[in-house]
Amino acid sequence: MGETGGYGRLRRLSLNCRRPTCRGRGTVRRQPLSDFVLKALASVADTIALGIERKKVEEARKRYAIELEESNRLKELFIDIMHHDLLNPLNVANGYVELFLEDETNHQKKSYLETIKRNLVKGMELIDNATKFSKLESMNFIEFDDLDLKIVIEAAIENLMPLAVRPE
Repeated sequence: MGETGGYGRLRRLSLNCRRPTCRGRGTVRRQPLSDFVLKALASVADTIALGIERKKVEEARKRYAIELEESNRLKELFIDIMHHDLLNPLNVANGYVELFLEDETNHQKKSYLETIKRNLVKGMELIDNATKFSKLESMNFIEFDDLDLKIVIEAAIENLMPLAVRPE
């Protein structure tokens, strides 16, 4: 910049200094800063450093939030695809089992087909429950029910009964 602006103007001001710290025309006597001024400058520097650090942390938090949202979106997409891809073959197999059950007259074969059908339905329920569970935001939304263990054991025995009464 020229003599009329910027640095030149500051230089002119310091040359024409009339304060008691000036020793004459063109020179400025430097004095050491007082403890108060040093502490004030240190405080300002600390505040600026904290502000910069806070800004960096906030930017990192925003980046993490964006990455987390994208990760959740991809998880939801994966779950939906897996839900469909796992249920589709089970539904097809269940349809065939129902067709075989309509035509089957042999009691033992019918029992086997009913066992297959029950297990296919359980598999579909497991996939549905896993999908629902994965979409929960927190454990607060889960409802727990009391379970009668006797019913669970009877169902397991019923599933295994055809194998136990197998003709030799």
